[in-house]
Amino acid sequence: QIRALMNMDMVGRLRDHKLTVFGSRTLPGSRRLVSEQNDGSPLSIDFSWEIKANSDHHPFFKHGIPYLMPHTGLHDDYHRPRDDSHKINADGMAQTAQLLFRIVTRLGNQEHVADFRSASRGESPRHRRSLERPLPPPPKRLGLSWKPDEASSHPLIVTRVRHGSAASLAGIRVGDRLFQFGGIPIDTTQAMSSAVFAAEKATTITIIREEEAEPITLEIELAGDPMRIGLSWRIDDSEPEAGIVTRVVSGSPAAHAGLQVGDRIYALEDQKAGVQEQMEALLRSADFPITLRIERHGRQEEITLTPSQASLHATTSLTPET
Repeated sequence: QIRALMNMDMVGRLRDHKLTVFGSRTLPGSRRLVSEQNDGSPLSIDFSWEIKANSDHHPFFKHGIPYLMPHTGLHDDYHRPRDDSHKINADGMAQTAQLLFRIVTRLGNQEHVADFRSASRGESPRHRRSLERPLPPPPKRLGLSWKPDEASSHPLIVTRVRHGSAASLAGIRVGDRLFQFGGIPIDTTQAMSSAVFAAEKATTITIIREEEAEPITLEIELAGDPMRIGLSWRIDDSEPEAGIVTRVVSGSPAAHAGLQVGDRIYALEDQKAGVQEQMEALLRSADFPITLRIERHGRQEEITLTPSQASLHATTSLTPET
């Protein structure tokens, strides 16, 4: 009849507010639970995948009972006579105990506690690295570099054109100044980046060339697909109502909002984000600004995705990973 175990072992030496929580893989949804109860706390949490037979949790784990074990880290005084009381971080112990109290209270008041997740028996930090591995950057859609020139009314000047790229094939040259992209005026690096990642494959670029009296409009065929959000994610069956961010496209609304690889997305516009098809549909149809509830290092926060002018016109919302 035991539904879960909370094991307090070595919580006296909290340093830099960094707490490790073991066992979250044994109790589905517990990472969300812990981070919700950590609201307003200074604790930064690492959810470790290691499961060792080194404390009182292990007999319960062997019998299929989920557990959570907060831990403030090993130290040189471990099992030594010099491990004296004045070295204890009492405030850190209090913060850890208060977090665990809130977790226990929440679990105790729930009608149902999830069953033991048997897949945790075969998981390790190596599996964690595989699940959380970032996706490689998407292909360079345009293939040019530029720098700002604040003294000019057309401040972005092309400094490099990659051989064989979309920009090269369109006829763009070093020294050209960027004027419009897809009919949208370009006067900042952010505007240019947003326009490039969100544009349809077939578009136009208008440049100012020193020897030409009028702007030149070139047709261009971009590499890769347009992205409205600039976000990729992966689903973790231990957190069935969340997505792990695996790629954030530079210059996208996701990047400008501060999303990072490894963040967990728990909700989108107050709807839980876990089923990939559902999350994709929500991001595809949601109007800007879009509010996401994310978690990073055991702390939840809300961030807002705001559109660039270009992303308002993009037809492909995001790049889900299957």
